[in-house]
Amino acid sequence: EKRVPADWREIIGEFARYVLEAESVGEPVTLVGKMPPRQAEKYLIWPLCPQDDTTILFGDGEAGKSFFALGCAFAVKTGIQVIPHMNAHRGEPLYLDWETNPHEVDERVKMIARAQGVEPPEIPYLRMAGPLTDHTERVADIISDRKITFLVVDSLEMALAGGENRDANDSVIRFVTALRYLRTTTLVLDHVSKDGASNGQGAFKPYGSTFKGNLARATWEFRKGDDQRILVNRKLNNDRFKDVLGYQYVFEHDGMRFVASEITEESLEVSLPAKQRILAYIADHGACSAMSLSQALDLKYDTVNATLSRLAASGDLTRETRGMYALPL
Repeated sequence: EKRVPADWREIIGEFARYVLEAESVGEPVTLVGKMPPRQAEKYLIWPLCPQDDTTILFGDGEAGKSFFALGCAFAVKTGIQVIPHMNAHRGEPLYLDWETNPHEVDERVKMIARAQGVEPPEIPYLRMAGPLTDHTERVADIISDRKITFLVVDSLEMALAGGENRDANDSVIRFVTALRYLRTTTLVLDHVSKDGASNGQGAFKPYGSTFKGNLARATWEFRKGDDQRILVNRKLNNDRFKDVLGYQYVFEHDGMRFVASEITEESLEVSLPAKQRILAYIADHGACSAMSLSQALDLKYDTVNATLSRLAASGDLTRETRGMYALPL
């Protein structure tokens, strides 16, 4: 039987038109309200990373965020609880790196493995340059081919679209849109402003556009003290995690271990928002004025005064005579 030669140009063109049409149509409408419960876990890494959502881990450049994120990737890959308090479900990580190089990350993986007494796992790594939006299709293909369940982006500012006339908010929105297209649990590392890094009370938010924190499901601040690193939850939609977690990085025998450390009272106090510090102080010392709180907690008077007004309006505090504030009876 004589075969008719295939017109591959027409076949490929038709396939391309089909793909473009499918992308332009987008996802179908989903009815929510009576959907069956999800079978997947709510968190890929409890309490850090909600499943299928974006978490931002922000802090000073010397805080050790990259090592922490690599520890999370190691835990997802192996199922070993490398970092105390972080409970990871096994999966396949992908490390997108704008900051260093594969040799440095490889050595860090080996250091973590030596401390655990195990063979180092092979963690998929991709050295990046330029905005993530320029590489979305390629990264999506890798995620699909390798069945990636956990994505690390190191770091956000480097992954944003650049240019002299760029709009910071627009760049963040494009970045978050790209992450939604990738459809996987993502841990994004970010920096803080110079003032935030030097502020004894903490930065409380990532550097730059407020859209970063608004568009992320969870945000955590990672701070380095004199002898420990402190992890503080700043946002966690639909949940609350009030504990402040302390860590030490122990370097020994060519390895590196993450060790839980007890939070000192001073570290705990400066890590909490002004509202919680004020309420805790009044609970311990009784009625206080804005001036006395400002001096005792080393907070700006205007910050204390505004916070007291909000707490009184919400009923968390009562305003007494002579400008004193106390807990409700």
